[in-house]
Amino acid sequence: MTTEDSTQSRPLPWGMIAIVAVIVLGIAYYTFNYIRNARIEASTVVARVNGEPIYAADVNRGLPDDSFDSTTNDMKQNKIMRLISQMAIRQFLSKHGVQVREDIIEKEIGKMEQNPPSMGCPCCTYPSLDAYLSAVGYTRDELRLEIRNSIGLSDYARRSWEKSHPDKSAVLKEIGGQSTYIRQHYVKAWQIFFNTFQQPGYNTDPGKITKAAGQKAQKAWDRLQRGESFEAVAKSVSEDMTSKHKGGMLGFIDRSSYGEEFANTISKLKPGAYSKPFESSWGCHIVKWEPMSDGDIVKFCESYFVDKENKSIYSQIMKSAKVERPKSSDSGS
Repeated sequence: MTTEDSTQSRPLPWGMIAIVAVIVLGIAYYTFNYIRNARIEASTVVARVNGEPIYAADVNRGLPDDSFDSTTNDMKQNKIMRLISQMAIRQFLSKHGVQVREDIIEKEIGKMEQNPPSMGCPCCTYPSLDAYLSAVGYTRDELRLEIRNSIGLSDYARRSWEKSHPDKSAVLKEIGGQSTYIRQHYVKAWQIFFNTFQQPGYNTDPGKITKAAGQKAQKAWDRLQRGESFEAVAKSVSEDMTSKHKGGMLGFIDRSSYGEEFANTISKLKPGAYSKPFESSWGCHIVKWEPMSDGDIVKFCESYFVDKENKSIYSQIMKSAKVERPKSSDSGS
């Protein structure tokens, strides 16, 4: 008795083979183009700073893939200028032997992780550091370099301050009558703040939003009255995202920095005391202040000097840098 050979040949599924072949060819084509474009980016120079090249790959790294062409081109142009600036500063600091420890940079990044950068006002911050990096087209390495450059320039400028002001006690004598002006116009200030004008629905029903902010401020005031510290309450409920994590500390500020209501309230407070809740065009505030001590004025002068010196050094760096931009770099790719 014979049995039919179960292994007899069957017709090949040519349709399936064709589909698989198309997929494989598509993947191969995409991979080839990706590698080719990566090589082009890696070899295409969009700018040179004192002879050191910036490549298209450097520009494109970190940029979002889902932006419109016009937006992407604008971001590329902005990034080229930023990379030119970063490179010129890095070269300057290297030439002058200014080094910044990695742990200091990582500490600054950690602060930014906990308190993401502002979106343009004290009340609004990016939801995360990564969201900020995506919005501005930064990579982590570029952020580290920017932090390194910023700290390095400040350290370099501070060297000039130390050389020109070896005796800190002589600073007050040097500035003379300006110390009186500083005491009159500047204070150390703190605030607990509740935003109104940027809240959803403010334009349609400002009264409702203002009332809600006022209720929050009253609850904060009640906590202060029960003996909680200003710093603790600020960290807990303040909506000023730039000062909240510092216990509401605004630093050394001009009395009029936050408007007429703010200045008037401070002028009526005794040093160290805090105000009842009050409204401004920004929202509801509770504030406290202290006068500038001699030590504060010295720190204020140092900060002013370093900031001014920073800007001067940066201007000199960019003026002296030899920057070459090939015509093909207009698009950044």
